[in-house]
Amino acid sequence: MRSKRWARGLLVAGTVVAATLLLVLALEATRIPEWQPALAEYLAEAGIPLADVRMVWVAPASHAGRFPTGVLEPVPTDWTWQGIAQIPPPKKVLCVRLEKREGSTEPVGWATSGQFLMGYHDDQLYRAGWVVHRPPAGMPSDEMGEIFAQMGCNRWEGIPPERLR
Repeated sequence: MRSKRWARGLLVAGTVVAATLLLVLALEATRIPEWQPALAEYLAEAGIPLADVRMVWVAPASHAGRFPTGVLEPVPTDWTWQGIAQIPPPKKVLCVRLEKREGSTEPVGWATSGQFLMGYHDDQLYRAGWVVHRPPAGMPSDEMGEIFAQMGCNRWEGIPPERLR
């Protein structure tokens, strides 16, 4: 009788531990990863040294469903979506503006790289990650401002570039 009680207690304890572990794993699987590494990688690819950036302004888009598909160009950095004809719509969108440090040299890509969107895309199978979507060359900056307004980007937060490392 004593061994049955001990076995039952062990079974209950094991069930609680297993349920807790499954819950933690389920929550971790749905967590959206940090966007800062993707942004730092994009800046490196675009030839924009962090030393030339005074401040990174970021605002979460409150209307991710209004993502301007086909207007902006996805930028291949850590290209999870290579070989995919159409990237699924983003689950989360960030509007990003870079403020240039006074006296910095202006790299070639700065004009098209200073304002853009970052979208977290997930195909619900095995591809997921942040993708930078920048305006095509020649797009007026006020048009990006209109896209920011359409996306509901109005809670801007300044982030020093040192926090991207």
